[in-house]
Amino acid sequence: MAGITAKQFGHLLTRYFFFAWVEQILVYWKWANRLQWRRACVKGFAVLLAVVVGECCWWLAAVGQITISNWPLPFFMIMFTLNLFFVGIFQFYGIFHVPDRIGLLHSNEPLSFTEVVDPQKNSFVLGDRGKEHGGYYWIDWLSPTQEQHYRVVGGLGYGRNEFKRLVLRNSFVSPTIAFMCDWTTGGGESFRDFIGTKGIIVVEAQHQIAKAIDFVYDIYQDRYSLRSKPDQYDNSIRILLFIDESLMELLEHPDAETPSSMTKIGAQLMELATNAKNHNIHIIAYAPPHRGPNSMRADLQAHFKDIIYSFTIRVEKPEGGFGVWRSQHPAFYSVAAVTHQHETYIMKIPTVAEAPKEWIESQFNSFDEAVHDMYSDALRHCSKGKYEAREKREIVVAGETIKATEWQKEAA
Repeated sequence: MAGITAKQFGHLLTRYFFFAWVEQILVYWKWANRLQWRRACVKGFAVLLAVVVGECCWWLAAVGQITISNWPLPFFMIMFTLNLFFVGIFQFYGIFHVPDRIGLLHSNEPLSFTEVVDPQKNSFVLGDRGKEHGGYYWIDWLSPTQEQHYRVVGGLGYGRNEFKRLVLRNSFVSPTIAFMCDWTTGGGESFRDFIGTKGIIVVEAQHQIAKAIDFVYDIYQDRYSLRSKPDQYDNSIRILLFIDESLMELLEHPDAETPSSMTKIGAQLMELATNAKNHNIHIIAYAPPHRGPNSMRADLQAHFKDIIYSFTIRVEKPEGGFGVWRSQHPAFYSVAAVTHQHETYIMKIPTVAEAPKEWIESQFNSFDEAVHDMYSDALRHCSKGKYEAREKREIVVAGETIKATEWQKEAA
């Protein structure tokens, strides 16, 4: 013991003795989700029972009874065996061991969203960087240090198409309404998987897109007027506005020539991008595949966090001719680089295999009336014409004013 310091001795105690389980369990509890925790606990109790029963049976068969004088030896054997399974010794990983996923950054193997910690009310895990680089990377919707919206950049074949599923799956744990605007329906990013999902409004026609963005803009203005009372908008209903590549271009160039129904949309998107994040309104934009990271206007770049999947872009060289611009991070499935405050983080982004329609709808149905009222208002606002409930409309038939629904029943 002469060459071992107190700190080193404490580390040995923590690692190899039974009270190390507590430390392991606490660390695992913060890292794992409910599914992983349940699996580990079931496995842990099964191992505990098997070890205790197995060791006791072996001792009784090989040695004899366990007495007051000889109990320390079988007890030590049980503790040592349990440490092998629960804590792990040398290269053996224990039941509550937090795995290092650094290898996934160089692999096409997907990381399921069920294998990362559960989303919180206002935050969720965007990706796993591996232990060496800090583990989980979180998005916090209300963080004062992450006042960016999100722009998805990169090639179409590297997992960026699934990103919207992850955002929606992790956002509807608390009151949320999502608008998904797909102006270029013939190509690029598609939101069709979410058509008809309660809590999500997917619009494709120009006038409906205009009305959807106009509705979000009106909510932003209402919340902006309450700026002197931060709690009234920080805790308000979360609004997610997904925009496709064409709308992202319009956001950057609001003065560009557009159809008459879209005239004011560019300016509205610009203001939402620069001011709405503080009011729990978030833009998730998709960049065209030919656009690389940090390619936005300087006054807008500060408001967007780039989530960069692997890309290869043909660019024109300043000296003439063309060259190839490739992403610097590994070109593997769902591996992305995230830029924040002039730093870049490489991570494996969890995958949601299918659109979680049923789960989103069950969550949405559990929200309070304020969320449902806003959603109903949004549906009315985004409808083809000016919405008016049928039972409230009146028409004149044979000189008599009656409700439209009553006249239709008589005509039938």
